[in-house]
This record gives sequence, C-alpha cells and structure tokens, in this order.
Amino acid sequence: MTPKFNITDFHIHTKWSSDIIENGPTFEDYLTIAEKNKINICFLDHYELYKVKNDKNYPFYGDGKLEQYIEQLDKIKENFGFILSGLEEGYYLDKEVVKEFMDNYGKDFDFIAGSLHETDIGFPFTTREKLIELLNKKKIKSVVDEYFELMQKMIESKIFKNICHLDTIFRYINPKDIKPPSNVDVY
Repeated sequence: MTPKFNITDFHIHTKWSSDIIENGPTFEDYLTIAEKNKINICFLDHYELYKVKNDKNYPFYGDGKLEQYIEQLDKIKENFGFILSGLEEGYYLDKEVVKEFMDNYGKDFDFIAGSLHETDIGFPFTTREKLIELLNKKKIKSVVDEYFELMQKMIESKIFKNICHLDTIFRYINPKDIKPPSNVDVY
C-alpha cells in the first residue's frame, strides 16, 4: 500500500486487544480521527498464541476469529486508503509455533510486529495484578533478566521485522511503582 498521508501510526489497538476489550474502541472509532488529522493507521491488535487456544475470554479465542478480524480489516481497507492491517504477535520460547503462524498468516497482513508480554505463561507483566502474582513466585531481578534474555532471543530469531515496546517490563517495575532493588537497572 502506498500511504495516503505523510504520517503513519503503526501501533493502534482496538477492543480486539485483550487488555482493552471492555468498552474498547472499534476500528471505526479511529477512522474519522485519522482522516481528519491526516494520519495513516495500522491496526496492531495483540495476538497471543497461548491465549488463542486457552482463554475463553480472549477476543481471538475460538475457530474463525482471526479470519473474522482479517475480513473486517479488509472491508475497511477497501473504503479507506489510509488503513494498514497488522498484529502485535506475542513471542514465546517455542518459536517454531510463532514461525508457523507467520508462514500461515503473514501474507494476510501489511505489518506484523513482535512483542513480549510475558516470560511465564499466564503471568503477563502488562497487568499489575498478574505481575504481582509472578513476583510472589520470583524475584524482580530474575523476572527482569528473563525478560531481556527472551527479548534478545526474539530479536535474534529474525522472525519479526519490527519489535514493539522494548521497555514493557518497566511499566510497573520502576521507582514510582513496584520499586526494584538496587541490583536491577531500570534506566
């Protein structure tokens, strides 16, 4: 796609992203704003392979949900020349599963970026509550070290051309919230 406008936001989440599902914005909620402000936008909703198969509350859970998402985006793209389709794909140690997903669906999207929301499945550090549960099992330093070790593996895997928010681990682990010990560098 040749962008219609000079500016592009490649990181737009809608209610398809599990962290904003309740009362979250729809694709259409962004269209008027983007057009008015002359911004190309790429919908990049969170897609976590583990949740797709195991979390009944996850927007992509169940057969046909990803195809429904793709279909909705394709219809919008037909009518608006400033829309890109994408996903923010979660990375896991079982990178073969991630590679298989990319082989099967990569062609259906304009942009797929990698991200790391959890090092221990079921304990995403994108929610404070789940991070605290994880920190009741592991030390902060261990969690931070594991995050950056897995981040490095994701980058070195070269599965993704782009990586989202390398600093997610510090959303709550920082001097103003969950204070890290002195042996954890947050700067």
